[in-house]
Order: sequence, then structure tokens, then C-alpha cells
Amino acid sequence: MTGRILVVGTDSKLAGQFPRDAVVELVSSVAFIEPLLFSFLPDLIVFDSIFSADVDALRKNEKLISVPVLIISRNLIYQENLERLVQAPRVVLFNSAVCPHPGFCRRVSAMTEDRKSFLPSKTSSLVKNAIVFVNRHYSENLSREKIAGAINSSEDYLSRIFKKETGIPLWEYINWFRLDEARTLLVTDGLSVKETAHKCGFEDPAYFSRAFSQRYGHSPATVKL
Repeated sequence: MTGRILVVGTDSKLAGQFPRDAVVELVSSVAFIEPLLFSFLPDLIVFDSIFSADVDALRKNEKLISVPVLIISRNLIYQENLERLVQAPRVVLFNSAVCPHPGFCRRVSAMTEDRKSFLPSKTSSLVKNAIVFVNRHYSENLSREKIAGAINSSEDYLSRIFKKETGIPLWEYINWFRLDEARTLLVTDGLSVKETAHKCGFEDPAYFSRAFSQRYGHSPATVKL
């Protein structure tokens, strides 16, 4: 089955992150969705920015009430818009830094093919709160225990629902997010590899260098050259 994905926003690169057989349409604003629905009814709607009012507008359209929404953003921190979306049903949050992970593409396929693949609203909100917590505290010494405690969940339960919601194991998600932040810091802040590792939550600079090289195909030291 070929999924139909509607991207709302200005990040045209997002289309390259989706399954190759997906049919993708792009519009710059929710204002342009209604005319499109006569010829294209999406299985998934993707936003590249955080505006709860846009999701509210979708839900007022009978054709889109049950269509799942994926919100992709570089940084997800608590703000009024985000707090409302955390509680919204059939809404998944994702950091753009983690989109290249193979699990993301598989999860998008599942989203377009099976709406039963979504977690119940209350369970999904736990995962979204966990993602927000990671965004706020990624530079700290995180642990499953700390994240689970912050969202009032058990560690094992958090791991299970996180993988089901995002398609990616919790710790892989965190590492990919941290590595992307680290690459940005290496380019913009002039920090050493060791300083960058610590600032992005990696206690062991050697492990950071190995993980960075595995992710990007070159060592973090070469980024600064």
C-alpha cells in the first residue's frame, strides 16, 4: 500500500525522509489544504513547525478528524503550543535530527498504513513528555530512571511505548539527537571535542568520538578543520 503524505510548511527536504513509495504533497500553509482534498486525501499530515492552532484547524474538517499528525522540529521545548499538542490524540512529536534513522522511515510507513499502530492518547502523551524532557535535559547525565521518573512511568514501560510510538529505541533516539547538537556546536561554538562531548551529555569523550564517527562517517575532530 502506498501512503499519501501531506507536508505543511516550508522545509522541502522533509520529503526526502519519507518512504520512497510514498506519494507526497507539499503546501506552505493549512489555508491551502481544503482545495487539495478534492484530489488528495492524506493518510498522514506532517508539520515542520509547532502551532497547535494548525492542528485544531485540521480537526474541524470532517475529512481530517482522524488523520494522524506528525510534527517534526529541530527543538521541542515546553511552550504553550507544545503543551497542548502533548495531550492531543493521534499526534506524534519527532526531532528532525533523528529523521535519518532507519526506524523513522519504517514508523512513517506504519502510520500511513495502519491507524491502529498509534498509542492511546494518554500513553502517547507519556512518550511526548519524554521527548520534551530529553530536549530540555539532553546535556545532563540522563538515565532511563530519570526520564521515567519525570513522566511518572516505569523504566521498562517507557522503553516499550517509546519504541512503539517513534519506531526507535529510547537510547538510540537520545544519542542521535545529542550527536546532531554536538555537530552544530563543533561548527558554531569553537569548542574542543571534549568540551562538546560534555556539553551534549556524553561523559566519555572517546565513546562520543566513536559514536560520532559511526553516525557521520568521520571523526568530530575533522569537523573543526
